Amino acid sequence: MLQVQTPEAVSSRLAQRLRTTRHLIMHSNIERALADVLAANKEVEIANVLAAYIRVAGFKHQSMDVLTAFERAMDKHPDSKDKVDSASAKLVAELRQDYWQSMIDFGGKQHCCPCCFDLVEQFVEDPDKFEENLRKIHCQAHPGQFTV
Repeated sequence: MLQVQTPEAVSSRLAQRLRTTRHLIMHSNIERALADVLAANKEVEIANVLAAYIRVAGFKHQSMDVLTAFERAMDKHPDSKDKVDSASAKLVAELRQDYWQSMIDFGGKQHCCPCCFDLVEQFVEDPDKFEENLRKIHCQAHPGQFTV
C-alpha cells in the first residue's frame, strides 16, 4: 500500500536528518541553515534561510560580505542533478534559483536587508550602486549596523 506523507512529516524528518551529528557526514552551513528553518516550521524562502545562515555561519557584523558568502554557499552546494537522493540538494537548488531570479528581476522586488533581515522594497535604478542605495533607502533606521 502506498503511504502518503504530509509535508510536515517530510520536513521534520529532513530537518532531523540534516541536523543530526550521529552521521559521519559533515553538513555545510547552508544545510544547517535549511535544517533550522525547517525545524522552526518556516517556509524555505530567501529571507528565512539567509537569517538562519547568518546565525549558523557565525557572522558577527552584517555587511555585503554576508550576501557574498551566502551566494557562494549556494553555488558551492552540489546541484540536485548530481545528488538525486539528496533532499537538501533539491532545496538548495530551488533556493538558488529563487535567489538569482530575484537578483535578475531587481527593480521593485523585495530583498533581504543585511541589517535587520527584513524584506524591503528597493527601487534601485543602477544595480551597480546596490550597496550605496541600500544604505540610503533602508539602513538609516539602523545607524551603525551596516558596515561595508
